[in-house]
This record gives sequence, structure tokens and C-alpha cells, in this order.
Amino acid sequence: MADLLDFVAREDVPVLAQAAVAHAQFESIHPFTDGNGRIGRALINSILRRRRLTTRVVVPLASALVAHRDRYFDALGSYRTGDLEPLIGDFATAARIAASESRTTAHRLTEIPHEWAEMTGPVRAGSAAARMLAMLPAQPILSVAAAAATVGGPISAVYAAVERLRDVGVLRPLTDRKRNQLWGASLILEELDELGCGSLARLGDQASRSATKQPATVSTVKAPSRSITRPMRDSTASSSGGGRSFDEEM
Repeated sequence: MADLLDFVAREDVPVLAQAAVAHAQFESIHPFTDGNGRIGRALINSILRRRRLTTRVVVPLASALVAHRDRYFDALGSYRTGDLEPLIGDFATAARIAASESRTTAHRLTEIPHEWAEMTGPVRAGSAAARMLAMLPAQPILSVAAAAATVGGPISAVYAAVERLRDVGVLRPLTDRKRNQLWGASLILEELDELGCGSLARLGDQASRSATKQPATVSTVKAPSRSITRPMRDSTASSSGGGRSFDEEM
């Protein structure tokens, strides 16, 4: 792990190559009994943010990788034998596709407030409903208490605004609780789900075609010196004796 941390702190490695190698090395070390896949994915975006390739967004780079998990496992296997090219090539292609899909989602998110206006009809300026609609793009999941703290005014007005927005479909409940309910902005959450999950097949197909046409050149990238620290716990079989555990590794 010390070797991996040293590698992550470097500034002289291309950012995507650094993220790809760090992810693969972390998954190879497999330091925890659970959650390694989730932490490994978070590490990708942490590196992109630290190196300022991204500043305010989380690009769903893993989506294209998830869509073809056999290809992902093969790339990890190649990395462990010292061949970085498949891994970095897949990451570069996935990043390009994810960035393109993210731009589409960003444009879609700017259109949603206009759809809300059609759904709600006229809303009095300065009302609790108007202030809540203004806050939803930045805070699409909220409780009544959180909304009241942000929009101000009587709590009864906030409850009335939530009910109105629920009735027209702007908000939807996110739990089965009768008290302390969490509310989500339906159209925003649906768009984010589409970006993260609904388009996996499309992303994966594009990644597969593009990676075949555009092999990566990785001769200038040096992985952490102990690339094969130990085999991943589930690299060939899950704890129950079945196939590889995708949740654990990815």
C-alpha cells in the first residue's frame, strides 16, 4: 500500500494512466474484506479530482468498464502480468465516452426546470414552492427539515409546497417511512440513473469498438514497483466456489 500511495502522489504520470494503474493496483492488493470494488472506483475519481482533470463533477468512467466485465477482468489480468496496454486503453476509451455522455446529461439537466414549470403551472414568486424549485437542481434529495432550513418561512408552508410538488410529479418519496420522509426530484434522479446505469450497454459497445481500433501506447508509464502484490481474493472464484465476484472486484 505504501508503494501505491507513493504512486498516487506523483505528478509526472499522465492522469488517466495514473488512475488506471492505481485502480488496478488497489484491486490487486485487495486490502479489505468488503468494499474493495467501491473504494477502487472512488479512487479513480479521487485521482482525477486531485490532478484537476475534473473540478466539480464525477465522470462515470466506470460505466463503460462495467458494461463489459469480462474485458475488464482480462485487462486486470494483463496488468498483473506486466502488460498495461489493455487496461490504459480501456480507461482512455471509457473516459472519452463517459465525458460525451456527461455533456448530454448536463444539457438535459438545464432543461428540467422548464419541464417543472409546465408541470406545476404558475407558481407565486417568493413562495416556498418557488424557492424549493430553485434549490432542487443543486439539492435533488431533501427532507422537509432540510428544505425548511434552506427556503425559510413557516414549516407549514414547506409541507404544503412538498405536497404540491409531489402531486404534480416533481418530487417523489424515496422511502416507505411515514415520518421523516426523504424526497427526490424525479426527473433529475431519472436522468442520473440513465447516465449511470441505463446507458451501460451503449457505452460498453462503443468502448469495445473504439478500443479495438485505437490501441494504447504505454511505454512511458511505469506502474508501482510491486505490481503483483498478491492475487485478488476472488480473481478466479468467489467465496462460495462460483465465478469471479464482480461486486468485489469492480
